[in-house]
Amino acid sequence: STKTVFVLNQFSMPLSHAGGTRHVELFRGLQHWDTRIFAGARTNAGERVETAGLITAVPVTQYRGNGADRVLNWASYSLGALVRALVARPRPDVVYGSSPHMGAALAALIVARLRRRPFVLEVRDMWPQILAEAGILSESGRAYRLLKHVERLLYRSASHIVILAEGNIAALL
Repeated sequence: STKTVFVLNQFSMPLSHAGGTRHVELFRGLQHWDTRIFAGARTNAGERVETAGLITAVPVTQYRGNGADRVLNWASYSLGALVRALVARPRPDVVYGSSPHMGAALAALIVARLRRRPFVLEVRDMWPQILAEAGILSESGRAYRLLKHVERLLYRSASHIVILAEGNIAALL
C-alpha cells in the first residue's frame, strides 16, 4: 500500500527552477510513497512558485534584506504551511521538517504531533547558533534562549534526524 510523506521546507523548488530542487529529486524516487512538499510561493529572489507536481505552494509575504520583513516572511510560511498541511488529504504517514529556518521544522513538528505521526528533522543550519555567530543575537539574550529551547524541543521530538553537514554532528552530541 502507498504511504504519504509531507515535507515542509519553504525553499524547496520544482525541477523547473534553479536552486533548491533536492527534496523533489530525493522524494520523487521513493517507491510506494506519495509526497507533498509544502514550499513557499516565492523564491528568495521573488520569483513565483506554483502548485504543481510534488509542490504545494504556500503564500508568503515578500521581503528584502535580513530585517523584520524576512522574519515576517518566515512566519507567514510557517503558519501557512501548518494550516495547509493540517487540512491536506490524505493525512501523512510521516512528516519531514527541514530547517532552512526553525519555523518550517516547528510547523512540521506540530503537524506530526496533531496527526500522531513520526517527525523527521532535517538540520540544514544550526539554529540559533548561526544567528549568534552572525552577530544578530547575543547568546545571553532572551530571544536566543527562546530559540535554543525550540531547538532542543525539535531535537528531542524527532523520530530521526538527518544532518546535511558532517561538521554539525558534533554539535548534536
